[in-house]
Amino acid sequence: MSRRIKVLFDKGDYEGDVVIDARPPYEFYDVIKLGDRELKSLIAVGEAKGGAAVGWGKYTKRPVAALINGVLVFRAIPLTLYQELGLLEKEIGEPQRGDVVKELVEKLKRIVLEERRRYKKAASLSALQRYLEGSGELPSYLADALGVTDKHLLSKALEMLYNEIY
Repeated sequence: MSRRIKVLFDKGDYEGDVVIDARPPYEFYDVIKLGDRELKSLIAVGEAKGGAAVGWGKYTKRPVAALINGVLVFRAIPLTLYQELGLLEKEIGEPQRGDVVKELVEKLKRIVLEERRRYKKAASLSALQRYLEGSGELPSYLADALGVTDKHLLSKALEMLYNEIY
């Protein structure tokens, strides 16, 4: 299934699966990093404000892509050659960091709901919060369930989880 990609050059709203907000003013120019890969088809032009940050400027270290209400939003300019050859859709169609956040939220939600069903409270939420604050270790069952995940990504997933269950 291909993602619906919308590029905003002047007016418009965040409709579609992926929105590339290329409206001026341009704050800076940077390379977009999603996880461990760099996107070749887009150049970041500013910060993506709101939602869970999923992409960063390689040099500025600012959030340039965010998951806002289920829509992946880039604050960037698409390179014309990539757009004309259809390479933009191919590159963005690959699994994105936002999908990883959604998967983490779903895993955490299953764990929390099962704990609430059994024990009437969710110890995993407080353990995860302590881990993110640096005052505790991640319990082994959570570490196994979540795999290798950085703290920043976990904090975004926890924030989204709170929004979904409360």
